[in-house]
Amino acid sequence: MKTVLEIIGLLVYANLLEYAIHRWMLHGWLWKQHSGHHNDSSHTVLFVHNLRGALLATLLIGGNALLWAPLGWLPLAVFAFYYFVMLEAVHLLIHRFHLEGHHMVHHADLKEGNWNVWLPIGDWLAGTKI
Repeated sequence: MKTVLEIIGLLVYANLLEYAIHRWMLHGWLWKQHSGHHNDSSHTVLFVHNLRGALLATLLIGGNALLWAPLGWLPLAVFAFYYFVMLEAVHLLIHRFHLEGHHMVHHADLKEGNWNVWLPIGDWLAGTKI
C-alpha cells in the first residue's frame, strides 16, 4: 500500500509541476517561444522544439533532481523526468490525431484554463478546468 501511495504522490507532484510550468512559464515569460505552438497545430512539442527548449527542459528536470536528491528522493526526480517524456509523447498524439478533449479546449481561442495537457489534477485543484 505504501508504494501505491508513493506513486500517487509522485504523479500529483509531477502534474502540479506541469501545471505551473505551462501556466506561469510557457504562458508567461516564455510566451514568445510557446505561442508558435498555439499558432500552428503541427508544432506539437512543448519544450524541445529548438536548442533553447532542450536546454530549458534539461535545466527544469536537472533542477528538480538537484532539489530532491539530497533529501533521498531521487525517485521523485526520476519520476518527474519520465513524466515529462511521457507528457511530450501524449501531447504529440493529441495534436497529430486531433483528439478532442481537455487540452484542445485550452487551445480554443487561448482559453485561460486547462493548463494540464492530459490529466487535469492541477486544473481541478486550482479551479481552472474549463
